[in-house]
Amino acid sequence: MPLKDSLALLLVIAVFGCTNNTSPKPVPPPVDSSQASAASAAEKPASAQAPATGNARPPGPKPTKLKVPEWFQEVQNLYEEATRAMDRGDDAKARESLDLLLAIQPGHENASIARARICRKQKDHEEALSVLETALKAQPGSLSLLYEKAVTQFEQGESAAALKTLEIMLKPENRMPPGRYLRAVILASLKDRDGALSALEDALENGFDDARRLETETRFSFLGEEERFQRVVRRLGTRANSASQASGEHKKDALELKLLHEANESFKLGELLSRLEQSLASHQGRPLTIDLKAVDGQPMKLSSYQGKPVLVVFWGSWSGWCRKQISEAARLRDAFQPSGLVVLSLYYELMGEKEAVEESVRAYLRDNKIDLPCAVIDDELANANEVATYPTTLFVGSDGKAYLKTSGYLDYTALEALTKALLKGQPQPSPPSAASPGEKRGQ
Repeated sequence: MPLKDSLALLLVIAVFGCTNNTSPKPVPPPVDSSQASAASAAEKPASAQAPATGNARPPGPKPTKLKVPEWFQEVQNLYEEATRAMDRGDDAKARESLDLLLAIQPGHENASIARARICRKQKDHEEALSVLETALKAQPGSLSLLYEKAVTQFEQGESAAALKTLEIMLKPENRMPPGRYLRAVILASLKDRDGALSALEDALENGFDDARRLETETRFSFLGEEERFQRVVRRLGTRANSASQASGEHKKDALELKLLHEANESFKLGELLSRLEQSLASHQGRPLTIDLKAVDGQPMKLSSYQGKPVLVVFWGSWSGWCRKQISEAARLRDAFQPSGLVVLSLYYELMGEKEAVEESVRAYLRDNKIDLPCAVIDDELANANEVATYPTTLFVGSDGKAYLKTSGYLDYTALEALTKALLKGQPQPSPPSAASPGEKRGQ
């Protein structure tokens, strides 16, 4: 192959492999996207040349008999097919598309994580680990893949293996607050007092700042009044207060704004609008049922809002993107209240007793002056709606059907544009069989 063509091929592979916040992320908490993207991008050129294993074939014109642009388009199309299938809840189709994609590009990070999550949802942790191991052979330095592997091992009950995986990724140059906090949780689950305390202190020193997450984690309850533990709690409280008073003067704030800008740029708003408009025009919505008890004790039933457009936001305060999303959703509800828009928020927490989580959520909503109906959900409801990334937003028509699902953070401009399209293309709901008073909360 001429040198010019070889360089062009490597450039396409490297560019396509980059990650952004619309891709599936470890749940919960999400990986530090700035470090994960940097590590992934650094590994792409080398991994693209790695020999294929098993029946997988490496990317490139010779094995696939495709020109570079055709190969690139094939991979992109397969990933889009898988994404649409996951939006519909069609795991079988998503799995088929992802398998074809991974046969062309075995080390594709996003596809590997999505494929592993399907396996985890089906409680097939061995298969999930196999998929991740294959991807890690191509990208041994991927923080996203390593974190996903550690979470899978912990879910499987292999705490020792999860700790070894975290040891690989938690190098001095990789701060990775979520990973360091996960290590503390695992050690706490093993009742390793000194180890859990040391890991908590290490997580704090490397940027962990979610005080409420620590408060709701029951695995730390055995530490009780341990002075070192109380010192961590006090420091987190002080840090949270300082952060709320900051005005962008810290480097962390600057980095967060930079990441937010990059995420906004990566969203294909035009494509989302087109998908929503087509779904509304063809009446291809997915029936949705929500029948829960909100954290304030009130019922949360989607059927109570028949005839109104609804946004359903899956989120968690452990994610910075989620905290931004729920604030933007509350602002959007206020702006579109005259149009009848309803916003429901569904809070997901992997660890912690439900009662403690609900108390934490009530405190968060109260402290941040967010007046939205909110219910705590479990894996069953999240899996039923194919929620693999947080935040996730469903755009529901007045007939109670979901016409669009977006994964990842949407800024206010995108939310506003999509909401306007939802209002404009409202399907006509079926007449209710019996009159029932609608609930005012969320309007």
